[in-house]
Amino acid sequence: MNLDDKQALAKQFSNLFRKMAKEPNLHLSAKELHFGNYLARKDLMDLIHQMPKENLPDPAHLMTMENDQLIELVDNPLRIVAHFVTRWADAPIPEIEPVIPVKKDPVSKNPAPKEHPASSKSGEGKPS
Repeated sequence: MNLDDKQALAKQFSNLFRKMAKEPNLHLSAKELHFGNYLARKDLMDLIHQMPKENLPDPAHLMTMENDQLIELVDNPLRIVAHFVTRWADAPIPEIEPVIPVKKDPVSKNPAPKEHPASSKSGEGKPS
């Protein structure tokens, strides 16, 4: 999953949490939330196999179902949130280039005072 898809899915999760915070007894389906746009068939099958078996059709029938039908079997959209958060937590964190270049050896906040031009000449300007 690319970064744009992750960000879009994270926004969907945020939207779900906002709706649930406003109305705790709200029941939304994963299909209503458009989570199917981000789930590969393998993800859907992994999610379904983690659900209680008594609520699922015969495994042979699962293999013939389309992704839209499989997403309807996911009883709680929080299962999808948990699935992706677990995957993201286990994934290595990619190196991201900083937007503002960072110097390797940062300059001290108190730079050395500049030498006065008169004191740089040998012997000139000094009383004898």
